[in-house]
Amino acid sequence: MDQQRGPTEPCDWLGFARIPFGKEGERIAVCWLFEGPRVATGLHLPGLKSELATPIGWTYEGSLSERFSFVPNEDVQVRLKYLRTNDGIDVFLDTSTGREVYKSRN
Repeated sequence: MDQQRGPTEPCDWLGFARIPFGKEGERIAVCWLFEGPRVATGLHLPGLKSELATPIGWTYEGSLSERFSFVPNEDVQVRLKYLRTNDGIDVFLDTSTGREVYKSRN
């Protein structure tokens, strides 16, 4: 399961979606056990209300859900400015977000 894209292999027993969370329109990735037949394509939620389970101490602020960004290969030269290398990790500035991003040299 990939936190941003869902199942990495076909999986008919899990549901996955990015749902609204909080008051500012934030979205988080969630998955759930899916039991029963799929009667159509699209999102199959277990009900109108569900309980959200997170690791102890998890908060949206500072989480991957809040800070995730993706730079397609074709945009790397335009968006990323090399800053430095620290302990085998290249550090870049994402000029579209103003945040530092990291890439392993391995």
